[in-house]
Amino acid sequence: MAVEPFTIDVPQATLEDLKERLARTRWTDDVG
Repeated sequence: MAVEPFTIDVPQATLEDLKERLARTRWTDDVG
């Protein structure tokens, strides 16, 4: 099975929303 390049079309507003959500995410400290 060969790897083939592809493109996706994601609206800019969706990307901005994701960026804001990730910025607000409270990540846990490494407990291991």
